[in-house]
Amino acid sequence: MSETERDISFETLAQACAIDISQLTKSGRGELNGALKQLRDALPDFSDLELSLVIEDRAKAYRQTMPDVMLTPSALVKHWAALEGVRARQQTYPEHEPLDCPTCGDLRMVEREDGYGPCPTCNGKALDIVDRYHQRQTRVGRSPLLP
Repeated sequence: MSETERDISFETLAQACAIDISQLTKSGRGELNGALKQLRDALPDFSDLELSLVIEDRAKAYRQTMPDVMLTPSALVKHWAALEGVRARQQTYPEHEPLDCPTCGDLRMVEREDGYGPCPTCNGKALDIVDRYHQRQTRVGRSPLLP
């Protein structure tokens, strides 16, 4: 790569981790380069631009999953594979549309005699799961309310 050619994935990784490239120390540049090498090795068929798009996507998943934890190049590499699963789950289970539920007011939970549980009007799937759990626990002689 010539001096005039940009390394987009390097810049994207730095930006995703809030690193000012002009302020990099030798060890900071080494950490960034080392992390980027591992990412390039993990995705050898990706172009520089394609890799930069994946870096942006996984960095977004990292921040959504761990909003109070500093994102570093090493942390992104460490959690790289798990972050793919996070993004896939988010695409599979999108946030629900408001239902204007008269029973729970879209909280999807209601107060029950045994505490709080899924709303029977708008959250039937979760209610079925809870009820099956309670039935199983009662069948084996345990109180479903006790740990």
